[in-house]
Amino acid sequence: MDSTATPIIDIVPGVGFRVTTGEVSATGASLPEAMSALRAAIAARYDTEKGDEAAASRDAARQTDLVNNDRFIQGNVLQNQILLGVALGL
Repeated sequence: MDSTATPIIDIVPGVGFRVTTGEVSATGASLPEAMSALRAAIAARYDTEKGDEAAASRDAARQTDLVNNDRFIQGNVLQNQILLGVALGL
């Protein structure tokens, strides 16, 4: 069993319980409240990471569209290919 998947439960005086698993922790007045808060923290972290991946995917798609539809860039690519062909003696 992975040690990061095993929750660590601490009793915090004046607060209640703190549950930690991996890099995520949450507190609550009772153990069920702390576990619910931990579930919410893990879900929020997952949504953030998923959002970051989706944003990176959208950025890559935009960059590809710009490169494919920009005549100036296409002209430079064509010029580069022609010069490379001339340099290689084709």
